Order: sequence, then structure tokens, then C-alpha cells
Amino acid sequence: MSYSHKQKNNSCWKPGDELTQQDRELLQRVVALAKKLGRTPIKSECKEASKLKARFRTWHNVILASGLPPLADKEQERIRKEKNEK
Repeated sequence: MSYSHKQKNNSCWKPGDELTQQDRELLQRVVALAKKLGRTPIKSECKEASKLKARFRTWHNVILASGLPPLADKEQERIRKEKNEK
């Protein structure tokens, strides 16, 4: 079975899979939200979370595919903590 055939039969994206144009469009919304917030968003902050979860299965995969820093990144944790204290 070829790689592209395997990818078409499996609706969930996995690390290493290529992104489709539709994937890029969905992920662009997460990147735009990150720019607005000044940090990587958590799932509950994203209106598209259910669509993203259907395609990427986990929020970790969404963040990974979007190229944003992981939520567990020390800088991301610091930014979230600072904003929560305000």
C-alpha cells in the first residue's frame, strides 16, 4: 500500500503525514488565535476545536502540525501564568 493511499484511507492526521490545503486552512485559524493571544492557545479557547479534533485527534497534534510552541514549553507556561495573574 502506498503512502498516499494509506493517508487517504485514514481520516486522522499523524505526525509525519503531509498536510492538505484544508488542514492548512484550519491550522491557520489556530495560528491567528495564537498571534492574538500572544501565546499558544489551549483547546477551550479555539472555536474550531471540534473540527480540529476530528482531523488531528489530539490538541497536541494540532499544535505540532501548526508549528506553534508546545503548551508544556516553559515560556508558554510563563506567559499563561502571567496573564492569569492579571
